[in-house]
Amino acid sequence: MRGLGNVQPTRRGVVVLLGLFLGGAAIMFWGFAGPGPGPQTYRVDFMHEGDGCVGDGDPIMVNVDDGEPLDCLPRSPLANYGTPAVDLPGFTDAENKEVLDLSENLGADGISDAERPQLQTKVDQITASLPPDLRPHHHPFLWGGQLVALGLVVMAVPFGLYGYALFKWRSV
Repeated sequence: MRGLGNVQPTRRGVVVLLGLFLGGAAIMFWGFAGPGPGPQTYRVDFMHEGDGCVGDGDPIMVNVDDGEPLDCLPRSPLANYGTPAVDLPGFTDAENKEVLDLSENLGADGISDAERPQLQTKVDQITASLPPDLRPHHHPFLWGGQLVALGLVVMAVPFGLYGYALFKWRSV
């Protein structure tokens, strides 16, 4: 093999370049297919007591019959796991109580379909007032288009190095 000045193409170099290329492709793929920043709010689900649990634990589950919060904790006659409550991360105790009070007031005679958006709007208003790092689904670093751009840069490095080495090698 011809020398590249002080640079000698080796199997290790090819593996490094291939690793950079594949790593960049994986980063770029995650930027396209990844979850992204997600909605910056909590979701309120309305259900009847005894309905199956839904979601990933993020939504507030409210009983449409009386406005009381529901949870998916197992019940046992030997252990009391506590009572369901509105306890949203980032919300103060007063804000959680405000949401609970509104839910109970709306649910005094059952929460109608027309009343449901009122509770979601209240939760959205409080969430919007939170600092960004306390909001749900906060992604403080890279996501989406930023990851795609990073992946393209990482993928371009092997092509640039390979092209430079090829140019130097042919001009020797």
